[in-house]
Amino acid sequence: MFKQRFLSGFFLMSCLGLLLVMAHPVHAVTISPVVVDQTLSPGDTVQGNITVINDSNQPQTYYASTQNFIAKGEEGEQTFLNEQTLSGLASWIVLDQSQITLAPNQTRDFKWAIRLPANAEPGGHYSAVFFSTQPAGGSGSSVGVAAKTGVLFLVNVKGDIKEAASIDSFAVMNQSDPTKSTKVSFLDSLPAYFEARVRNTGSVHIAPSGSIEVKNMFGNQVAKVSFNPNKSRVLPDSTRKVRSMWGNSGVPFANNFWTGMKNEWSNFAIGRYTATSLATYGSQNQPLSASVSFWVFPWRLTLALIILLVLLLLMLKGYNKFIINSAMRRSTGANRKA
Repeated sequence: MFKQRFLSGFFLMSCLGLLLVMAHPVHAVTISPVVVDQTLSPGDTVQGNITVINDSNQPQTYYASTQNFIAKGEEGEQTFLNEQTLSGLASWIVLDQSQITLAPNQTRDFKWAIRLPANAEPGGHYSAVFFSTQPAGGSGSSVGVAAKTGVLFLVNVKGDIKEAASIDSFAVMNQSDPTKSTKVSFLDSLPAYFEARVRNTGSVHIAPSGSIEVKNMFGNQVAKVSFNPNKSRVLPDSTRKVRSMWGNSGVPFANNFWTGMKNEWSNFAIGRYTATSLATYGSQNQPLSASVSFWVFPWRLTLALIILLVLLLLMLKGYNKFIINSAMRRSTGANRKA
């Protein structure tokens, strides 16, 4: 019995140790900045640095490569193009070295330059500079997977371009998970999560800016929040969800009555509200207009208030009855004595 328990314990500890080793980021790397956004004219040259940090506990060589991409989905994802020969922005990005070797926890700047040809096509061009633990085109082994981290390069080339965008939908989202939930028109408390689906039908990427104005049922402004707090960019021929929020997000989601009532108290709002987009985009600050109305009704607080009022009324009624009965008893006793 002891031997069986020993072997079982040894097996479990071995499995735990193996999981910890597998989870350890042996080739961890930190890259900054995450995005490089430039507006250039044909023939321009611009330079910059990418900071590379080896976060692992061993020396590591990182190999640099470039790859063009296009927008995918509505959450800011990318589809990277597998081109046999580099073209467009991927061929215009010049790196001062193809690889870099760093000691554990060492930091070094990696220089880059964008050199636009004189005949560069006006519009948006998109590429990434990747840093991998294996050379470009190398194959991974069955033991480990090569780490691959990139910096996105977004370049708008001046010229005969088109700036055009609109809001396909503007809604308030369910509080349980604003990124995966459905539209709602009723909330029991703040925060109110706004989601705008911005469609870019132009030839250059845009970064909408501005605010959302919230008014109550009397037409008074009660709040103004950022339309695009994360500075999300929308690439040409794509739609992207841009999210913002009104209210205090520090309280947990209402998964029970008492938590919900606490949220309603700390994020109190009641009545009908209208949120209006005052956002703009592009070099001419063109408007992105939309509005949505919704109701906030703190039903838990209302129920608690009703119960409290009923209890107070019952107590008052009982107290009055007690006073009347006491007076009647005193009056009856006095009559008997007389």
